[in-house]
Amino acid sequence: MKKYFYLFICLITLLAIILLIILLPDINFKIYTPYLEKSLSFNLSQYSLLLFSLSYISALFFSMLYISKRNSLINSYEKRYEKMSVNKDESEHQINILENKIKTLETALKQALDKNK
Repeated sequence: MKKYFYLFICLITLLAIILLIILLPDINFKIYTPYLEKSLSFNLSQYSLLLFSLSYISALFFSMLYISKRNSLINSYEKRYEKMSVNKDESEHQINILENKIKTLETALKQALDKNK
């Protein structure tokens, strides 16, 4: 559901930008850049499209960072769980071996006591 909501919001934003480009093509403004010592002239539609594309790219970048971090955490938790389950299996196996040894020692002790009577 969230996926479709996100897609719906992106499409509405894109349609709004396209409407701005179509309906407001004649609004111009100038931006002075002190580093270049030049004045850049932009159309509102160009500026809106540039702003939308840059924000969309940055959102994709940050979402990819979040997804990669989440996946790495999931992988580390899976490895930890596998290691704990293997240790648990090994512990149970060792307990079974020790119980079998105790049983054999008990039977050997009974046989030795029976022989000495």
